[in-house]
Amino acid sequence: MQMTQKSFYIEDYIYQDLTQLAQMNKVPTAELMRQLIKAGIKGVKTKAKSGPDFLLRLAEYQLAGGPKDLAKHHDKYTWE
Repeated sequence: MQMTQKSFYIEDYIYQDLTQLAQMNKVPTAELMRQLIKAGIKGVKTKAKSGPDFLLRLAEYQLAGGPKDLAKHHDKYTWE
């Protein structure tokens, strides 16, 4: 896997927490940071695909049409 090196600033207390967690889990601090960033991104993506905000964005499309009996025969339309 190709990686890109980036520099950024974090508060001292966050860095202290990171190094402490890395030592407790016996992993390098950089690896722990990658894991936490990956988990954070996954959480944001999951949230973006569910919940009230997603439904409001979906409603903006103002989709219309489709079969009139969709609710009644949704299995038929899903699997055919």
